[in-house]
Amino acid sequence: MQVQNAYNIAGLINVLFILLITTGALWAFKKSVMKATGEIQAHTSNLQNNAIAALEQELGVVRNKISDIERENKKLDQIILTLCDAMKKRGLDISIDGNTVTVKDGNQTSTVRITGV
Repeated sequence: MQVQNAYNIAGLINVLFILLITTGALWAFKKSVMKATGEIQAHTSNLQNNAIAALEQELGVVRNKISDIERENKKLDQIILTLCDAMKKRGLDISIDGNTVTVKDGNQTSTVRITGV
């Protein structure tokens, strides 16, 4: 009977040992998954921040280019107006309406459409 009790106790110890090992393995697995998740989230956040910074920098460059183009357009508009006024003083009337340029030289009038724009 004592041998039987010893086998029963050994069996219970085995079951407890297996439960402890299983619990420890599950705990270790959960901890490693949590750590990996945290690292992935940190890496993803870093990538997003880098992407946002790059896009903000690109946006600044685009805004500067737009500003430069707007200044250039104003300059070109002023040059065109100056040329039209100078030509008018010499008897050549030039008017620009959208994509149409009209030139009046005394009795003659010529109209040309701007193409390729």
